[in-house]
Amino acid sequence: MKVLLVVPPVGEKQLSVQTDAVLSRCAGIILKSHYVLPPIGLMYLAAALKEWSPAEVEVLDCMVEGLREEESIKRIEAKAPQLLFFVLGTPSVKFIRGWLLRIRAAVPGVKTVAVGPHVTALSGESLEAVGMDFVVRGEPERTAADLAAALVRGGSLRDIPGLAWLENGKLVETAPRDLIQDMDSVPFPARELFANERYSAPFAKSSPFALILTSRGCPFQCIYCATRGYYGHSWRPRGVDNVLDELTLMVGKFGLKDIGFWDDTFTVDRRRVVDICRGIIDRRLGIRWICLSRVDTVDPETLGWMKKAGCYQIQFGVESGDERILKNLGKNITVAQVRNAFRWSKEAGIDPAAFFMFGNPGEDEESVRLTIKLALELPASFASFNINTPYPGSELFGRMREKLGDDWTALDARHSSYQEGFDGKSLEKYIREAYRKFYYRPRYLLRSLGRIRSTDDLKRYMKAGWDVLRRF
Repeated sequence: MKVLLVVPPVGEKQLSVQTDAVLSRCAGIILKSHYVLPPIGLMYLAAALKEWSPAEVEVLDCMVEGLREEESIKRIEAKAPQLLFFVLGTPSVKFIRGWLLRIRAAVPGVKTVAVGPHVTALSGESLEAVGMDFVVRGEPERTAADLAAALVRGGSLRDIPGLAWLENGKLVETAPRDLIQDMDSVPFPARELFANERYSAPFAKSSPFALILTSRGCPFQCIYCATRGYYGHSWRPRGVDNVLDELTLMVGKFGLKDIGFWDDTFTVDRRRVVDICRGIIDRRLGIRWICLSRVDTVDPETLGWMKKAGCYQIQFGVESGDERILKNLGKNITVAQVRNAFRWSKEAGIDPAAFFMFGNPGEDEESVRLTIKLALELPASFASFNINTPYPGSELFGRMREKLGDDWTALDARHSSYQEGFDGKSLEKYIREAYRKFYYRPRYLLRSLGRIRSTDDLKRYMKAGWDVLRRF
């Protein structure tokens, strides 16, 4: 069976949207800069299909190839797949419906399958709104492989956990699939099928930029994150040796040395982080890397080991400068912890980056001002400001479902607002103000110039600066 995994194109006059098959926090975030992250979820899915099913697997990343709708249809038609998988991003529902209709006309008989957090949370609505043949609910690898095998060899689809489809207009959902407990049993991502040299990130030191996941899930309880809807409350780490073996392969086979540890929270288990860092040093991998973290999961000792092992940036989800708002979000951190984590990171020689949200539950103008004030006080190398978006699968989505309706185009972390008194335009005004105040400070500009060590650094800062000027 010919199976094609596709990163869908962007519709005309639409902004690029980041989605992923295993990163449930990426339900449809509008990209603010010209970069394309590796589709790590589809890399995992491709590997699982190759190893666990009789599929002949190909991939088409329309984002990294810069393909528009018309070109993508032609490429898919030329590949003539029998089964097509794609990730459905929340704000892309309307566009993807028309795109799939054109694919069906170009490739008669192709079966289409959507994966990801949006279709997991809204299986029936997605099937009706978009018209794909199947939805894979939850962690996709084993369900997708079982589906491909069943379509080749025959067998009842009702016996495959984690599937959904429409039958005579009625929703059929099989039993939920258990999460994979032995994370070391999952094949390494099939990077050999992808154009690794073309992926990048706005804060990375160089290109190409690669991703690795050392765990799945998150044990914390933030109400705005779809991870809990996708993975429950579990945190499932891979073994340290398994992680180091993949890093060794990334460096030795693919030449990937600028890497993002893209776990929801890489630093959940500090002792494990130190063990990974020791392994990176002992194996002389020579990588440099970024990770995502929480301010209450780091300490000076751990950060010191991270620096020794090549960490040059740590991205913290701060979200708000108002502790009342942080409590409303279920974030369970304090502003004092934020300040300590940023100070410790700088002292260790790691650049801390800060991520904030406006339009949170209980938000008012005073809390917005406190957030901007904190952003200006922190020694952050970069900052990102977004609008709190209740993505399907999050606790916040469940609370706000009736207010949201069925038009998903605005749920992109850039436009959506469900807070009374805060429409999209007023929040966009605050975001513009925050970006301008943060990036246009003479002190920040001088500090940024001091971080330039190479031509690549200069190009990176000029590109990032232009994106800020262009958008804000």
